[in-house]
Amino acid sequence: RMYAAAAIAGSAAILLLHSSFYLHYTSDDAYISYRYARNLSDGRGLVWNPGEHVEGYSNFLWVEILAGLHRFGADIVLSGRWLGFALAVVAAGGTYLLTQQLVDGLSPLRPPARRGEAERGPGGEVPTAAGRTAGRTGGRTGGLVAALLLASSGTWALWASAGLEPPLFAVLVLAAVMLHLRERDHPMTPASGIAWALVAMTRPDGLVLVAVSGAFKIGEAVARTRAAVGTMRPITREITTFILWVGAFAMLFAPYFAWRYTTYGWLYP
Repeated sequence: RMYAAAAIAGSAAILLLHSSFYLHYTSDDAYISYRYARNLSDGRGLVWNPGEHVEGYSNFLWVEILAGLHRFGADIVLSGRWLGFALAVVAAGGTYLLTQQLVDGLSPLRPPARRGEAERGPGGEVPTAAGRTAGRTGGRTGGLVAALLLASSGTWALWASAGLEPPLFAVLVLAAVMLHLRERDHPMTPASGIAWALVAMTRPDGLVLVAVSGAFKIGEAVARTRAAVGTMRPITREITTFILWVGAFAMLFAPYFAWRYTTYGWLYP
């Protein structure tokens, strides 16, 4: 926890140092999102001009969030700036967790081992106490370094408070990837499908990452099936799991896509 707290607090401090250069910068494109959000909040619909249904934005979920905040009286420009900053700090925490997971080979979202069971490494081996301590220290250190390096990037700091969706997109992608990795151990709970739907609703090119995750899921299912030779049950279970994952994604994305197609008449923004 000390390493995680240091990653979050250190990243926030570094981003605040960047703020003397970047905090008051707002991207020109952000004002497009702000206008759509304001019109939606004011009851005119998700339009640039009332009565004209033109999809001039490509960050649906971000616009929806800003519209909701404006509906409750928040200033849209300040909301975009400080929400982006806060999400950039959250992304630092996600970077710490994901890096720790990749270095240690253990998911931070994985439930703890049951009493009497030993935690196993990625190859199924039971690590020694010394190896387990050293490995976890390496993961924590790597996670801390990764989070601070992210916050130290001037480009990241610039877009963190520029009023657009990159910080939200980053947080959702990190969450989806960590859920995907967790599902390698618990394939019957495909919650990453929901996270990936939110990713695709934040930016349309997020669909590329959804496809990559789906391809990995198919490969992982094939590997598990081959490891369980002699029974049909794993095949049926893997097919069911993949259908559940697709269903979780479609449950959110399909209604959104149907709405935007009927509203704007385009398959892609």
